[in-house]
Amino acid sequence: MSGRPLRLLILEDRPEDAELALRELRRAGFDPSWRRVDDEAGFKANLDPELDLILADYHQPQFDAVRALKLMQEAGLEIPFVIVSGAVGDDLAVAAVRQGAMDYVLKDRLGRLGTAVKNAIEQAELRRRQRLAQAALEHHALHDSLTNLPNRLMLREELDRTIAGRSRATVSLLLLDIDNFKEINDSFGHQVGDVLLRQIGPRLRERLEVANMVARLGGDEFAILLPGA
Repeated sequence: MSGRPLRLLILEDRPEDAELALRELRRAGFDPSWRRVDDEAGFKANLDPELDLILADYHQPQFDAVRALKLMQEAGLEIPFVIVSGAVGDDLAVAAVRQGAMDYVLKDRLGRLGTAVKNAIEQAELRRRQRLAQAALEHHALHDSLTNLPNRLMLREELDRTIAGRSRATVSLLLLDIDNFKEINDSFGHQVGDVLLRQIGPRLRERLEVANMVARLGGDEFAILLPGA
């Protein structure tokens, strides 16, 4: 029976130590597909957002785990990162975790590697879900639920930024509404009216490519922010 797939990048200059770590991961129920690197060039070449985990030796002759962690972060990646070391003081271990490592495991205690990796992956997934939830909340707060256009609050924030950043340059705010919209709702129903409202934003954007923003203020009212007009 195959284990849980694990896409793994190992930073380790000793092949035998990498094999010991892989054995512990298989024992913990993982089925790793892996690559081992031992220098900065190899690490950079194999950084991939699809990786499930990076396992890095803290002490490398020319390229250590802390430098690898920094490179990963500079690349904009958030891959679970676990440090393995023959000997690392508590202060160094805590510093590495504060810098973004999920955990550290001593090489003479590899029996806890499987648990450390499981926890690291679970923590990363929890953080990912929290980011998505936060992004959804922020989007909901700044966008109209029917049209998905920016709402009044987002328009105000964008207007403030535009004015603050333009010195003496001009900016125009156009306000418009739909003629006889109430009659459309009364005659054809609110569903037809909603379809019409959803079509307004894309049509305005097509005809006003220079617009900073097309926003819905509420009801049948819309606003267009035009720089330099």
